[in-house]
Parts: sequence; C-alpha cells; structure tokens
Amino acid sequence: NLIVEQVGYGFGTRETGSLNALRGCLCNSLLSNQRVTQEQDQIILIETNLDDITGEELADVMQVLLEKGAKDVWTEPIIMKKGRPAYKLCLLAAPAKSDELVKVLFEKTTSIGVRQQLMDRKIMQRSVKVVRTKFGNIHVKYLAYDGFSKISLEHDELVDLARKNRVAVSELRDRITEFLQNN
Repeated sequence: NLIVEQVGYGFGTRETGSLNALRGCLCNSLLSNQRVTQEQDQIILIETNLDDITGEELADVMQVLLEKGAKDVWTEPIIMKKGRPAYKLCLLAAPAKSDELVKVLFEKTTSIGVRQQLMDRKIMQRSVKVVRTKFGNIHVKYLAYDGFSKISLEHDELVDLARKNRVAVSELRDRITEFLQNN
C-alpha cells in the first residue's frame, strides 16, 4: 500500500512533438503510519462467503482491496451448506469507500452478495517519528487514548535491522524499547 505524500512536476526542454513532462510522487508504503488525531470514527465492515475460490485468487483480491483503500482485509475459514469448506472474506473501510470495494468483490471474486455493517470505532491517536538508534533508523508509532500511551515499532524494519546487526528480532525490540523509554 502506498500513500502519496507529495507530488512534483518537471518539464523538459527537448522538443519531442508532444508534452515533455514528468510527474514524480513521494510515497509512503507504511499505511499504518498515518497520523490519527481523533479517538472515534465510523467504519464499515463488508463480508462475503466464498466456497469456490483458490487461495491464490483470494490473496490477489485481498491485495487489490488494500490498494483500493480498505483499512484491513482478512479471511476466516468457514463451513458452508452441504459441509463445504470455504472462506469468509472480511474487510474494514471508510463508509465512503463501500461502493468501490463492493464492486471489486463482485468483479474479482465469485461473490454474488455481500453483507455490510456500519460500526462505531474507537481508535488510538497516533503519530510516527523516525528515531535514530545505534542499530539504525526506525519508525516509532506514538499511540495515545484517554490518558494511556504506548509505542509500537514497525516489524519489517525490526527484521531488517536485526539482520543487519546480527541480533534476534525479540532482543532488538527489547533494546530499542529500552532506549526509547530512557530518552
């Protein structure tokens, strides 16, 4: 998932007979690193049961749903009528994204119907900062809700830093957390 953070344009000087322009986008691949300032909002849960889809097709549609703006996508194993094993495909999204995401479900899966449920959601406020440690730079999420606070580290970055520093991920997490608490 990419979030466009900045867009820039440049125009060339060479005569090409057509527009000679370039658009560049600065993107953030960490969807969960968005700044969140409210503690409550509304979200829509969309579900569909699928008993005739392959695991590969399911993984592909889950990726498309995330790219189209779903906040989270997951599957649950279920047993349908006649004892058939199947999947329940579930996703969370902003209510305004509902129609677009349902269209994806109908176009890219065997679904012939979906269930939708509007829900109130409690969420932690969050901000993200890049912190320099002796192991390397890492994104740190600062989370807060109703006077309670905590931090969260990006797992993929921990794995990369652990590999570079030849340290177990769990040990690195502990050492970086201790560093953050003492600074």
